[in-house]
Amino acid sequence: MDDADTPALFRLGIVAEDDDFDRVSGLLALHAAFGWEEESLPGGETRFTVHCESEEHLLRLQDRLRATAPRADTTLERVERQDWLAAWRQFFTPVMCGSRFVVLPPWLAEGGDFADRTPIIIEPKSAFGTGHHATTALCLRVLSELLDSGRVAPGGHFLDLGTGSGVLGIACARSGLSGLGLDIDPLAVSNARENRELNRTDAAVF
Repeated sequence: MDDADTPALFRLGIVAEDDDFDRVSGLLALHAAFGWEEESLPGGETRFTVHCESEEHLLRLQDRLRATAPRADTTLERVERQDWLAAWRQFFTPVMCGSRFVVLPPWLAEGGDFADRTPIIIEPKSAFGTGHHATTALCLRVLSELLDSGRVAPGGHFLDLGTGSGVLGIACARSGLSGLGLDIDPLAVSNARENRELNRTDAAVF
């Protein structure tokens, strides 16, 4: 889609005193149910931010705010659209987990200096588990320690209950184990299967 065909995006900013918080949030619940941001400011005020493709809708909301909470400061402006996925990717870095593993996305899988580690390639989506979460990193560290001590060895079996992105099951499979990853979220199962293909780990079944 060309930039000329891309709908414009508008931002309504609202700064409200504490006494007006309920009035503003109530109006937003009625007229911006698609969502807004809230930020507490040092002076006790709250900054609300609403993004919408319809400038007319935000103008009407701004008029309602001025009538209901006249002390609130409102600003309406057009904002440049961004490639949010590309911008977010700049901040996704490989995660070293324990003595054995590194979790990284597909676009960083080539050319990295991870010869001494087992790479786990994860396509980061809505499913839980990219290595950045402390619980995932801790589990991979414990798995590293169990493998280093010989308490877990190739040829063993695993059950990854609540597999999310499949990161832990894939780590087990890449360490010579075979097993099953289960999840009740269809999106998680789909993501785990995608990640299994990326890592070529047929020993993990999701």
